[in-house]
Amino acid sequence: GMIVGAELLIRWFKPDQTSVSPDIFIPIAESTGLITQIGKLVIDAAFKHLKYWHSKEIHNLKLAINLSVIEFQDPGVIQHIIDTMDAYALSGDNLIIELTESIFMEDKDGIRRIMERLRIHGVTFALDDFGKGYSSFSYLQILPIDYLKIDKSFLQGVSNNKQSAAIARTIIAIGHNLELEVVAEGIEDQATLDYVTNEGCAMAQGFFLHKPMNSNAFSQLIFEQFSIKN
Repeated sequence: GMIVGAELLIRWFKPDQTSVSPDIFIPIAESTGLITQIGKLVIDAAFKHLKYWHSKEIHNLKLAINLSVIEFQDPGVIQHIIDTMDAYALSGDNLIIELTESIFMEDKDGIRRIMERLRIHGVTFALDDFGKGYSSFSYLQILPIDYLKIDKSFLQGVSNNKQSAAIARTIIAIGHNLELEVVAEGIEDQATLDYVTNEGCAMAQGFFLHKPMNSNAFSQLIFEQFSIKN
């Protein structure tokens, strides 16, 4: 019943305030190499917001960012995370980096070394869209994952579809047995929220809980939750 974190997502608004979908500009950015510059902007924004919330005595809020395989394997991006932490005098305790399963199709040992380097600074990791891609329990076994995010495709119709319910229940059980935090994605109605809650899933995100909003609106939302004056 409380906000414990947020996922920071970048949006491109043109001068007339119409937006360009990330499905369009992110693949272009990846193919041109601009994705690392975009990643650094997101990292800067994440620590800027965390520093602001800390100044208001909000210290436990988690902020998640998404990094692609190109960004995560770029030493400059990883160093930028560490340098930005130092610049804002923050640890990585409030930062979650979300990775998709496709990243682990690359050099697993190399990916693990990068993850361990960031974990020294307190950064935690979420495996996003679990079950949607090339699911392998070996990822969970050998890589330092902290959060398991259930892809929303497995939660659609769980209240009246036995197959979907069984898969969702199994993923939640896997997460708990591996002592991971489990997050249900794409919650869009009360029935789905009730289902995952009853199955012991402690965290959820989706339009039913809150629509996407800009950083000012989100800050106001958490100030109200913690009874803090802006």
